[in-house]
Amino acid sequence: MEEIKIKVPIVEVLKIDSLRSRWVARVLFIVVFLIYTLSTLYPIGDPDLSKYFQWLERYQSYIRTNPDMLSYLGLPVLTKGNILFIIFRTIISYVYIFIAFLYTGVYLSDRAQMKARAGLMRYLSRLPALISWVIFITILFVFPLLPLIMDMSILIIIVVLAEMFFVVPSLFLSPALILHERKSSFESIIASIRKTQGIKLSILTNLMMLGLLFIIFLLMFSMFINPQKQAFQLVFGYFFSYLVLAFGRLIGYMYETSVLLQSETSA
Repeated sequence: MEEIKIKVPIVEVLKIDSLRSRWVARVLFIVVFLIYTLSTLYPIGDPDLSKYFQWLERYQSYIRTNPDMLSYLGLPVLTKGNILFIIFRTIISYVYIFIAFLYTGVYLSDRAQMKARAGLMRYLSRLPALISWVIFITILFVFPLLPLIMDMSILIIIVVLAEMFFVVPSLFLSPALILHERKSSFESIIASIRKTQGIKLSILTNLMMLGLLFIIFLLMFSMFINPQKQAFQLVFGYFFSYLVLAFGRLIGYMYETSVLLQSETSA
């Protein structure tokens, strides 16, 4: 099927508090900001991974120059504190994802003229399906990348780009389908692949625009605030919180676009 270019106004996606119940967006923004700030300033575990990266650098050097030395390298240097920190950061990352999905649910409920409470209750009722979907996607597309990280070769770049350009746009609507159409995690994957036909390029373009705006704002503030200072972490947290909610809004917005496209095609 020929790719149909649909322009999604990035300005509309950035209007994260453009809801009838604005308090929901503002509460979610504050929650993300507090989680980021507290987890960054007061992390659980040992965030110093310098010894691991030194080990990884030697590993990559031996792979290229002297593979026979690998047997003398030993296991990766990770303390219990490092492992605890990695687990902690992973959990926090998934919390951000589910907050973005929560905003998606509230946004779609708002567009359907439903109260915010109805959207929150729908999200809670569909949370098990969302969790199973995230677990499935993690096992299928994230875990296979872990062995490639050790080599840091061109292969991992190719795989990551392939997932970003093909997998992410194809599965982008799955959370909205789980929330709004009450599909199972597997059904949402099939339906998302079908509904994103013709808008995959738009999804990818708008994701890249969100990321680019995020980077531009950070670079602008880094001209006035030292990125090594804690004050910059607050700035980073502010824009990151905005990014999380804008990502959730983009999922809902693109879902509406797919529904509109299908209605026009069938008319």
